[in-house]
Amino acid sequence: MSFTGERYDGLRLSIMAAEGDSAGTGTLTFETPAFSRTFTMAELADLDLLIDVDLNGNQLRLRSVATRPNETVRGLVIGRWHQSPDSEVGNFGGRWIAPDGAALGHVQGIFGLNDAGERVFHGKWINRGGRFEGFVSGTWAVSEGHGVAGESGTLDGKIFGGQEQTPTELGKLQGQWVKGENGRGMFDGVWCLGCP
Repeated sequence: MSFTGERYDGLRLSIMAAEGDSAGTGTLTFETPAFSRTFTMAELADLDLLIDVDLNGNQLRLRSVATRPNETVRGLVIGRWHQSPDSEVGNFGGRWIAPDGAALGHVQGIFGLNDAGERVFHGKWINRGGRFEGFVSGTWAVSEGHGVAGESGTLDGKIFGGQEQTPTELGKLQGQWVKGENGRGMFDGVWCLGCP
């Protein structure tokens, strides 16, 4: 049982298909007093849903990533998204997670408006040993009609390797963020190396 109060909480599951069941013929049922739904394995292969579950603004996010054994090119990120109400620049930081749920390291950076007034974010991906692995850079947007106090929106960026002056594009980073009226919040997303 989980009680989130006015904060955020989460549950991570790993579903393994039986040997020889490449199509994934099973189902997963998610059931709470406020929301219930059964998903096929095909639906869970690449799922990203944000659902308003009541009139009080409570929401449920369901995100999944399909992987093959020993594949480490896709995974998840999750962490804090914070911007003081009196500041134009915010910061984010969180875990860089492998498809099997193992912590590969962390990501941290800043977000705000650039000189052209565009919403941008920039950060670094660091492995568990503290070694620099790459840069993350992209844009963020504010969603209309979100159901929580404060704001919410999306992230859309790329992952780069090499030196900051001569970066090499390695993959993508996409996700969502939400923050309360006090500026404190969280983000979660999916990273993919080698994705077009």
